[in-house]
Amino acid sequence: MFSGKTTHALGVLSRSMSIDYDTLMLVPCVQSPPADGSSARMFERCTRLCVPTLHEVRNDPRYASADVVVVEEAHFFSDLKDFCLVAVETDRKHVHVYGLDGTFDRQLFGQLAELLPLADTFEKLTALCSVCRDGTPAQFSFRHQLSNATIVLGGADVYMPLCRRHYLDSTRHRRNVLTLTDSTSVK
Repeated sequence: MFSGKTTHALGVLSRSMSIDYDTLMLVPCVQSPPADGSSARMFERCTRLCVPTLHEVRNDPRYASADVVVVEEAHFFSDLKDFCLVAVETDRKHVHVYGLDGTFDRQLFGQLAELLPLADTFEKLTALCSVCRDGTPAQFSFRHQLSNATIVLGGADVYMPLCRRHYLDSTRHRRNVLTLTDSTSVK
């Protein structure tokens, strides 16, 4: 989150369309539509499909004609690895994948990490720490909204990009607050 993944994807789309490549963007159905502005105009120029699984798009004529396939929010797709292999090695598509590699509690998220040994290239984008505010890379998304749910959709209202130091400080602080709350509620 906050690392410029969508901006990067828009650059890929723009470059591909500049040489008349037919482009297709795939997004999970849980993803909201793009915001107004230049990104919305770019999305209007390419085919954008909301799909529950990636494999089902292989029967779509828009996929058959696409030269470039961009997968956004890839962490939500359970068939990401298999789809990418088939799309690249059998269907001969240029595939670009964008998504989170880890959850707010630093666990693997989806199948993105499984693509590393299979990818031609790999680039890990990072945001900037919202506490340091000095250009320090933020490798982690801290969920500042308490919830027992594993996945909570949201932006800055729910998550904030933090560097390692501030992520560890914030999680320690949260643990201390929760421990204090638990111990006072027992009495």
